[in-house]
Amino acid sequence: MYPKALRRRTSSKRMSAPNSALRRSSLGKSALTDPQNCFPNAMSDADTGSASRATEDEVSIQFPTEIYIEIISYVSSKDDLRNLALVCRLFSSFVTPQLFRRISIQLDPSKWLDSTSKFYRALDEYQDPLASSLCVHVRECTLQSTPFCGEPSIHSFARHINNLLRMPNLNALALHLVYLTPDIFSQLSQLSGLTSLAFLKCHVGDKLSNRDIISLAAHFRLESFLLDILRNSREDGPGYKDFAPFVTNSCSLTLSIDSIEFISHLATQRIIPLLHSLTLNSLYDHKLFFEILKSFPSLVDLQLYCCTWPEDPDSEGVVGLSKSKTASRKKIDFAFSLSHLPNLRRLTCPIQYAYLLAGPHSLEEISFHPALSVNEIEWHDFFDDESLHLAEGMRLLFDGPNGNLRRLKHLHRGLVTGQPGVKWYGRMQQWFPQLESLDFWVELQDSDVQTELANGESPTLLFRRYEPELRQILEQFIDTWGPLKTLQQVHFHVMLWNLREISIERGWLRDILTAHDFKYLFPDLSKFIFKDIVYSRAQILSL
Repeated sequence: MYPKALRRRTSSKRMSAPNSALRRSSLGKSALTDPQNCFPNAMSDADTGSASRATEDEVSIQFPTEIYIEIISYVSSKDDLRNLALVCRLFSSFVTPQLFRRISIQLDPSKWLDSTSKFYRALDEYQDPLASSLCVHVRECTLQSTPFCGEPSIHSFARHINNLLRMPNLNALALHLVYLTPDIFSQLSQLSGLTSLAFLKCHVGDKLSNRDIISLAAHFRLESFLLDILRNSREDGPGYKDFAPFVTNSCSLTLSIDSIEFISHLATQRIIPLLHSLTLNSLYDHKLFFEILKSFPSLVDLQLYCCTWPEDPDSEGVVGLSKSKTASRKKIDFAFSLSHLPNLRRLTCPIQYAYLLAGPHSLEEISFHPALSVNEIEWHDFFDDESLHLAEGMRLLFDGPNGNLRRLKHLHRGLVTGQPGVKWYGRMQQWFPQLESLDFWVELQDSDVQTELANGESPTLLFRRYEPELRQILEQFIDTWGPLKTLQQVHFHVMLWNLREISIERGWLRDILTAHDFKYLFPDLSKFIFKDIVYSRAQILSL
């Protein structure tokens, strides 16, 4: 609870404020936009120059501004952020830019009240002076429609653009399910300060031409461009590659796309964009894509989602990947060497692609978060992600020493241990001489668990049921990954198949770590997390 004097003073200030439309519509507390997934989160807008404490007689420890910003950046709940904004002017100056950073505007009149940010409704409907004063904090906006809404009213669209022009720091715009027309592109050209533009599931209108696209692209100098699921019912209308001027005219550094043809078109340009980050949301023609990648040696970050497995004889029957009992190769013949991408530092791909991508490379971080579809795994008779163990055929990891690799993220349960018949203990330091962080995601399975859950097992009883499996996971990790002198952090995310809670006993975990000389195998470890149990550096040394 906050001090009474502080609450009285805060309350009196709020009650004496002008009776604006923002408060009349009950937005004094909730005029906060819902977060949008198109844009990153940040807290760089805080106006700390005028920040001061709300009460003069309050005694508190004064921390540097950066400390407050760092702490508040971990607060994700909108209600908590609103409460923080009421504590004092200092906190309000940090929180307010965060609360009003993103807005959403619904173009479909029938969904206006449900999907439009309340702050924006106060600005648009009432010309609210308080809402107008908050426009300076808006950085990102999503203009969204509905699948069957059709062409939006150009009059209302122009009104929204005029409102956006009142937001001097707006730099990112996303259009979602919008029917694209020449008039809409003409209106968008007024937002020349945009540095990020996204088209999500948009429909190419009957009248939209390539000339309209080129004209709009000429008004921007984008740093980020996203085009995903472009819909076009016309046979001769603009397609994916016709949107390339948004990248080529701006020399965008970040591109997210679900079309290999678009990337192929960029690679044929006289001046090829110096892309730093590429996200591909659909990969099916592997040989074409790998050949295209050679045209973008500037890439620093590569993310591959919605991936298939190549239909190529050289990519089948791989030891450790396929369940096939026939004679198989240890290393896949069909592979792409990341040596063509000398600046690549971060890679996100399915774990199966560890067989397709080869070294040498300069990667600092690898994440195996996305997965092949279940249909792909069954069609090729692959082991599923949880059953896929470390294998020397994973050329991405074991072609040679990974001299720059610092972080391995979203490792599945099977990667806790290696393929049977191969000695792994003591070899990880050779393959990963600079590895600092390991991040495992473990899903526990039990054939009889449904029966027990029907009887309402508690988290403690569930731990007893899964204790042998949990012990095996820890022992396999130690026997496979130890010793590793450079490792600083290990995190095991432990989940049940049905997301029920399981309670790990701290004493049980300590006994296992102590029995296996854990602190000597990983002498630089500063944090070890197993489910909800956290060991600090001092606690690890005390084992």
